[in-house]
Formats: sequence, C-alpha cells, structure tokens
Amino acid sequence: MTQNKESSQTQYQLDANLIINDLPLEPQSITTTMDQRATLYFEDSQHNQFFKVFCILKPGEQEGTVEIFTSVHTEVTAPSFLTYEGQEASATFPPKQPVIEVKVRATPVKPTPP
Repeated sequence: MTQNKESSQTQYQLDANLIINDLPLEPQSITTTMDQRATLYFEDSQHNQFFKVFCILKPGEQEGTVEIFTSVHTEVTAPSFLTYEGQEASATFPPKQPVIEVKVRATPVKPTPP
C-alpha cells in the first residue's frame, strides 16, 4: 500500500528508552516526520558510558502502522586524569558488553487548529 504525501508529513512524537543490564536510562522524546533521521543520546552514569541511538520512521505496510528502524552505538567516556608530571595514569573498562534493550513508540501528533 502506498501512503499519500499528507501522511508522510504527519509529525510523530518518538519516545525511546534504553534499558542497560535491566536498569532503565532517562527516557528521550523527539518530534519527527517520516524519513527524517533522529538522533537520541542516553547516558549511563553508573557505568560511565554514553549511547547514541539513530532512529528513522518509515510508513508501515498496513494503514495506521509505522516501521521504526534503530541503530544503537556505544561510546566509552574518555576519562580525565589528574596526575603528577612524569607519572602514568590509566583506566580499565569492563570487557563485558552490557545487555541493551531498546524501547520505542511513535505517536502521531494531532495538528493544532488555526
């Protein structure tokens, strides 16, 4: 089914959250349209890690559905060190990757009447 141009311009509120090792991070929301790439950032301060989630909405095959494509990227925070000159400092990061659960929801935004 081909959706018309009007439905492709519908704005959606995209709600997303990451659950890292069963601990939810701070939920994020953004207003977007179909085919517009959205980037959301999540911080796991307990493990000193940042996560970047790329999202894009595509029309679903059936009317009233939407496909939400996501890509999750992790970045280990660059540590800062205060040390004496000539002294070595180091940081060890956990070798085990966390269990990541991605939750997303796209809700059409009702246009406000003029």
